[in-house]
Amino acid sequence: MKIEIPFRLESAPARLIPAEEFRTALGVSRSGFGYLIRRGLIPQPIKQGSRNYWRPADVAFHVKQRARRTGAAH
Repeated sequence: MKIEIPFRLESAPARLIPAEEFRTALGVSRSGFGYLIRRGLIPQPIKQGSRNYWRPADVAFHVKQRARRTGAAH
């Protein structure tokens, strides 16, 4: 299984990744995503109004880490 990161770091360094996109990239449910945040297994979000976002570098790091732990191909 090949893991695809849905953005390129060099092409959009200032773009923040919304929660739903991060959750989908990790392949976890909403409740699982909340668990990862509460346990400190992924960084706390950057809040903009009522929405949550993450830095692209953080998302890429955690997607790759999860792929390594689950044995998915890089």
